[in-house]
Amino acid sequence: MNKTLTYKAALFKNERTTVERVEKFISEHHFKDCNLRGRLYGQSYPIHVKHYDFGSDIVTFHEAVEALSIRGIEVNVGFKFGPTWTTHWFQVDITLPENYTSETEIVLRFDPNCEALLWSADGQPIKGVSLILTY
Repeated sequence: MNKTLTYKAALFKNERTTVERVEKFISEHHFKDCNLRGRLYGQSYPIHVKHYDFGSDIVTFHEAVEALSIRGIEVNVGFKFGPTWTTHWFQVDITLPENYTSETEIVLRFDPNCEALLWSADGQPIKGVSLILTY
């Protein structure tokens, strides 16, 4: 007697279990030592970010530093700024871990969704950031 068995993928048997497993696989909190996020990004450290909106004004580095120190507001990851064609300055501060060495790679993920220029603390341009559009 031939019996045909039909197998169903686990996703379709119990969607909730599958979703929970995926959430843990990309979680910032669960299994960080072995999940995808932990393997891609390793340790993370808190940063402190100040923002100041200059509107449509063009300002020098020194004017921006002064405004940030006096009137800059603390912002968090996910902060939205705009509108288009306005000038925004951010000051980012991070405390490096005690076990930091010059061989340790430090990466700041920053997606401004616009053109940007990164400056050193002493006013030297470091890196330009531009949109990469894919279709």
